[in-house]
Amino acid sequence: APILLVEHAGYTNESTNDRVRETYEATNRQLRTAYDNLRKAGVRGVYYLPHSKFFLSQDETVDGTHPNDLGMRHLADAYEKKLRKVLR
Repeated sequence: APILLVEHAGYTNESTNDRVRETYEATNRQLRTAYDNLRKAGVRGVYYLPHSKFFLSQDETVDGTHPNDLGMRHLADAYEKKLRKVLR
């Protein structure tokens, strides 16, 4: 079965709060390193969805973090696009 690794979507206040930005960016770097290592080891069927494909705006969250209906639609669209490529 294919495996999709998905980066943290980030926070809408990351431009004014270095701590939250640095926290999720560090997590995303670790995930990317793990993905790269799997690919180098020849593991097939592992795919990657980066943060850049679904960053949410303030209008797409309830509290600056958790997606509202619009934000969930934004995330779903990003997942759908990637999963269509993965599952062909």
